[in-house]
Amino acid sequence: MTYANESHIEAILGYKIDSSGTSRPTATQLTEMLEEADSIINAEARVSSNLADTSGRLKVIAVSLVLKMVNNMFALTDPATYAFVEVELTDDQKRIIHMEHGVWQSLTWELD
Repeated sequence: MTYANESHIEAILGYKIDSSGTSRPTATQLTEMLEEADSIINAEARVSSNLADTSGRLKVIAVSLVLKMVNNMFALTDPATYAFVEVELTDDQKRIIHMEHGVWQSLTWELD
């Protein structure tokens, strides 16, 4: 299961993604974009598979990454209208990922 899914992206874009090739992106392209967003998040978290997103914050990051990928898809075909953007995590997104997936350790000190 991906952090975000097709319905999350459709809600932001405002139109239905289909597999017939009439939508941009197509369902196949969107599936790849969603998987790439997960890979970016998991690489930052240093995990090999998706973990539970109990707060929903990783979904927001995944949607943001996918929207950048969709923008770039349009930028490649219409560069006069769409500017190409880097698909990377912001420092705030990295911090959130580390908070969500971080391993927290507690140390205690015994005083004599």
